[in-house]
Amino acid sequence: MLCGNLRLAAAKFKKGCSGVALDILARQPLWDMGCDFNHGTGHGVGCLLNVHEGPNAIRYRIVAQPDGNVELQPGMITSDEPGVYLEGKFGIRLENLLLCVEKEQNEFGQFLGFEALTLAPFERDAIDPSQMTQQDKQLLNEYHEKVYDTISPYLDRNEAEWLMDACAPID
Repeated sequence: MLCGNLRLAAAKFKKGCSGVALDILARQPLWDMGCDFNHGTGHGVGCLLNVHEGPNAIRYRIVAQPDGNVELQPGMITSDEPGVYLEGKFGIRLENLLLCVEKEQNEFGQFLGFEALTLAPFERDAIDPSQMTQQDKQLLNEYHEKVYDTISPYLDRNEAEWLMDACAPID
């Protein structure tokens, strides 16, 4: 789930894409293990001050409603929440909020991406680096660096030291 969460958050995509085009980024690490989750990967947040709201969503199923597969647009806030649930045992979901932003414009068109709005470290004791690619480790380290750089100026010395440890790079 962590790798899928990180990969989706790092997506760079052409303007005109809907969440259907991006869902596999979050699900692929689970699909590779023969696992899945039975909910959407993400949904719109905050347009009308509700939590689950459209029009934006990230899911692999194409929706039949005419406005069910809208393009992601700069300014949209979307959740990034892959998870796994083992019936009768347990479940876990990692959820962050992402802001859709413009990335670059070139001869191929306008590209968009995401900026993380949720800035909290992932629990290092729950991470198995041997299950991560080098790119996944780099994405995690970059995210944790952003968490530390953004939050630490507002913390006292002890809190900042705790955060530094929580955000320490993994190899």
